[in-house]
Amino acid sequence: YVRSLQPGLGLASGAPILRPDLFRIPQLGTLNLHKGLLPDYRGMPPGFWELHDGAELSGVTVHWVDEGLDTGPIVLQRRLPVPTHPTVTGLATALDHLGTAALIDALRQIEADSTPCGTVPQPRQDEAPPPRRRPSWRVARSVRRRLAKRRRPSRSLRARLRSIAKHAVLGAYVHAWAPLR
Repeated sequence: YVRSLQPGLGLASGAPILRPDLFRIPQLGTLNLHKGLLPDYRGMPPGFWELHDGAELSGVTVHWVDEGLDTGPIVLQRRLPVPTHPTVTGLATALDHLGTAALIDALRQIEADSTPCGTVPQPRQDEAPPPRRRPSWRVARSVRRRLAKRRRPSRSLRARLRSIAKHAVLGAYVHAWAPLR
């Protein structure tokens, strides 16, 4: 079906891994918007591994799709400083906005060049590390807890004692008084 449309350029963003017989159909090739800085942050999910590694920068990469996973020639990259008190969802949303602008810039750049991918030598990515996979729930939980701890202001001794007293009273009510009543 796609072949019958005779597309000039293919675009992929957040798509599953494309088969070669699909991404080779467009005349110019297929572009992918990857929400991470290649080649270091291949794979997914967007922004998570940067936060896991404590990186100061994140970003997006627009690249040509080839047989490898996020290994095609890079068209452009946009960088974004990781916020002081980030969340995984917040960083992913910021990467979505940055990615939209980067994809538009890449399309303008390709239109200005007006040469199909492959007719001019395209720079290849250097030897890339293996792609990152979706983290286990334990790793994801530890990153969420570490980020939440960074966002939480340190409490004074008085505030901690008050919190302990409130929990003790609530626990006594729930586990002792309520059942007797």
